[in-house]
Amino acid sequence: MPLPPFTPAAPTNIRDAFDHDDFLFELKMDGFWALAHVDQDQTRLVSRRANVSKRFTELAAAIHIELDCEAVLDGEIVCLDENGRPQFYDLLRRRGDPVFYAFDLLWLDGKDL
Repeated sequence: MPLPPFTPAAPTNIRDAFDHDDFLFELKMDGFWALAHVDQDQTRLVSRRANVSKRFTELAAAIHIELDCEAVLDGEIVCLDENGRPQFYDLLRRRGDPVFYAFDLLWLDGKDL
């Protein structure tokens, strides 16, 4: 079964902090937002503009090895320094190994979550 297309929600800047039962938020990790499309054959990291990343093929392959399912995960690609803090310029300059932080599981083995 082909994975369904997903259109990402656009981020929204707000002026003040909030607390509301109907809304959740994700911390910005200072990396590249991506959807990980995991199917039987491969994992593709897809950008907000629906471009498949060719920069992170090793990361996509590692995600594929770890997951024994078909899934779409919402997350962010980051590089961490020796203290575990994201470093955007290391990611841009390809210094260090990128990691994928999954924030949400959108689709799993044929089920839209």
